[in-house]
Amino acid sequence: IHTALVKALGYDGNNSIRQAGGLDKDTSEYRALVQYRGAYIFRMLQWVVGNENFDKLMAAYAQQFQNTPASTEAFEKLAAQIAGGDLNYFFDQWLNGTGVPEFKVDYTVFRQKNGYMVQGTVKQDLDLFKMPVEFQIQTDADPEYARVEVVGESSDMDVKTQRKPKAVLIDPREKILRMSSDLRVAVLINRGEELSGEGQFNAAIDEFQKAVDIDGRNSLPLFRMAGALF
Repeated sequence: IHTALVKALGYDGNNSIRQAGGLDKDTSEYRALVQYRGAYIFRMLQWVVGNENFDKLMAAYAQQFQNTPASTEAFEKLAAQIAGGDLNYFFDQWLNGTGVPEFKVDYTVFRQKNGYMVQGTVKQDLDLFKMPVEFQIQTDADPEYARVEVVGESSDMDVKTQRKPKAVLIDPREKILRMSSDLRVAVLINRGEELSGEGQFNAAIDEFQKAVDIDGRNSLPLFRMAGALF
């Protein structure tokens, strides 16, 4: 999952998935946009509609279109029927858009009679955005998970927990196509590795250096840079 996420983030051009047909199919850009980002859209759809509805959708899709041509619009219509709700926002966001969100959360913990309350604000940097986001509340025992609907650039978060929260992690099981400082470093390293594999060592060194500039204590881009230099 993590590898697919990193490779899906490897494309940073202006083409949306709907426009991917204009790219050379033998390039890493095409594979990042279609193969990996396309696959991640299915992962996000499963998170939005739930496992049971997603399994029904896959079975219905295979049965309905196994011997006939299929279109994106037909799949969207079938997904909305099975989910029992409007999914236009989801497909428009991920098929027509090119950006990915970067989340930040500010929160305060309050003691309550039967546990604790985590109250805060979730922010992201896209103008139009609507997705459920998973949060992991770390405690001194097993972590607790919460699903928060994030709409727009800022949304409130109110999560009840049984044990005292120690930290809050955003999307710990990588259910959403998103960016963070750690992921940005991983993307740069992956891009450098792909360039090295193609023999473009100077370009690869530039990508590794960008990763070092973000996280100078990360030994992997330094090690990969040494290999490219050698």
